[in-house]
Amino acid sequence: MNNLRLKIGDFLHGVGWDLRPRHKVPCCNADLVGLGMCLLRRANPEKNIHVLQVGAFDGVTADPLSRHLAAADVRAVLLEPQPEPFRKLKAKYMGFENIQTLNLAVADHYGTLEMWSDDMEGGSVMASTAAAHGKRFALARESLKPFLVECTTGAALLEKLDWNRIDFLQVDVEGMDWKVVTQFLAMESRPSVVNFEIIHLSKNERIESERRLCGLGYQIIDGKYDRFAFEEALLG
Repeated sequence: MNNLRLKIGDFLHGVGWDLRPRHKVPCCNADLVGLGMCLLRRANPEKNIHVLQVGAFDGVTADPLSRHLAAADVRAVLLEPQPEPFRKLKAKYMGFENIQTLNLAVADHYGTLEMWSDDMEGGSVMASTAAAHGKRFALARESLKPFLVECTTGAALLEKLDWNRIDFLQVDVEGMDWKVVTQFLAMESRPSVVNFEIIHLSKNERIESERRLCGLGYQIIDGKYDRFAFEEALLG
């Protein structure tokens, strides 16, 4: 059944249909990450843009940030917990003084975190801290193997980086996205722009994220796979 639903979904996307529930959030297929960068530059033209990416994978595959990170006013920290994708990520940005890569995950604790993957050697875009996540891609339970990665909390990470703010938060952690985002929303200095994957979130998590973000003064736009949110204050 899961495999059939996946095939049907791919077919519908291919012919331009999207049947996912949207919960009355405006939708857009434009470059929302680029929009976020423009809003940040307009609001503070003299400041560098502090970017934090949680779940960067190899820096190429399904990465909405990659085309924007080389800009002179960007200061970016990219996190990826899987060993082989991190090796590729680090190699890609070797020599970029404005970009730092860390072999880390973000969790609700400091230490180690169990993840599950169907490709232990090469890494997988479907790797998740939830073993059940593989069902979304019709992966057999026996094909998923557990492994441990280093992790830290959002607050501890910012302290380590000596950052007092995040301008742009990008999150793609296969179903745990909203849990990661909430850590940063709970901080005294919240991200001005947030972009996180919602395609794997439950209906309740989507509704909760809409209510929470709107309650904190964000405007929301949904892309094909992600939810993009920016502080109303950026509109001036």
